[in-house]
Amino acid sequence: MTKKIILFFIFISSFSIYAADKIKGYVFDETKEPIIGANIYWEKSKKGAVTDFDGYFEIDTPNGHEHLVVSYTGYSTQSLHIDNYNDEVTIILKEDLELQEVVITERNPGTVSQRSSILQEQKITYAEICRAACCNLGESFETNPSVDVAYSDATTGAKQIKLLGLAGTYVQMLTENYPNFRGVSSPFGLDYVPGAWMDGIYISKGTSSVKNGYEALAGQINVEYKKPKTADILSVNLFANDAQRMEMNTDGSWHINEKLSTGLFAHYSNDQKEHDDNDDGFLDYPKTEQFNLMNRWNYESGKYVAQYGGKFIHEERTGGQNPKQITNNPYKISLKTNRGELYTKQAYIINDDHFIESVALIASGSIHNQKSMFDTKNYDVTQKNLYASLLYEKEFSHKHNLSTGASLNYDEFEELLQTTNYNRREAVPGVFAEYTYNLND
Repeated sequence: MTKKIILFFIFISSFSIYAADKIKGYVFDETKEPIIGANIYWEKSKKGAVTDFDGYFEIDTPNGHEHLVVSYTGYSTQSLHIDNYNDEVTIILKEDLELQEVVITERNPGTVSQRSSILQEQKITYAEICRAACCNLGESFETNPSVDVAYSDATTGAKQIKLLGLAGTYVQMLTENYPNFRGVSSPFGLDYVPGAWMDGIYISKGTSSVKNGYEALAGQINVEYKKPKTADILSVNLFANDAQRMEMNTDGSWHINEKLSTGLFAHYSNDQKEHDDNDDGFLDYPKTEQFNLMNRWNYESGKYVAQYGGKFIHEERTGGQNPKQITNNPYKISLKTNRGELYTKQAYIINDDHFIESVALIASGSIHNQKSMFDTKNYDVTQKNLYASLLYEKEFSHKHNLSTGASLNYDEFEELLQTTNYNRREAVPGVFAEYTYNLND
């Protein structure tokens, strides 16, 4: 009988010792919600455990006296002294730390293919334009293989653009989605758009939309300027190089109220050094000086959106023979250009419940005056252009879309070669309709 009593006490003692080998407990927040994944460890030995979905944990008892540390991200860390290892522990963590917002960013790609468009369209983003230290529209294609730009006349600096191997006369130039730089301005139009002003360039190769006119045989190039609503409050860009070329670009935006905003753009460039690297007596390209100003306004009120803008350009070009090498009656070329533009785009959304139905008006006007001297012969020309397009669009479904409207393109030329006038007028009215069937990818 005595042996049985002794064995019973030995069994009880061993059970008590075993029970004290682990400390058990729960970890909650101040609302009594269990904290999942809280760290439980001894301060010195660093032995620890992690709470489960119920906030429950078990941790081995230490060899000596240690503080139990409980921590979790966003909560204040607690250090506890445990008196009785056999008792179940309940730990309440208080919210203490506020984490700062984490913003995940990525670098915008230089060229983006527009998969949503049925046309073969690419967008040269602002990030791609910034790859060039200084540039205008013509120079911004130097880092992009999809468009070829070359001098058509080095003495005047005239450039032509090529798409699909066809020259610039078959490529329609657009700014803000209306035709621009036509006729007299086409040889130098690529230099009239500063790179720092552009938000992106859209390139359509091959068949293009009839909504912008009939002149896009090889494709279209549309330039979008910075929008006052999204542009920086103030931006300044300065450039100078060892070839004595200098540029200054600045633009600013002003949000007048929730509906109205405006942007002001200014550009000055100067390249007055004579360049004759092949020593043939002719300048490799002309000396130029350009002033460029633009102001645009955006208005949005409910379903009505309107944009207005104006632009003025003054440019002087001097080329021909190098006067430092040819001192006796050098052949000189001089061009002085003044150009003014006005445009407006207005749209009203008739229905936007499920499928969009809208009507829009695009109108623009420009006066381009160029006075030029080719040695002893003068050539003066003034081109007046008026463009208007009324457009109605309706989506019948995600696959079916109809665009229809009417347009007018009017040009008036006043040309003077020596003493002979060559004046003409050209008016092209038209109506158009375009049905689009878009297959799912």
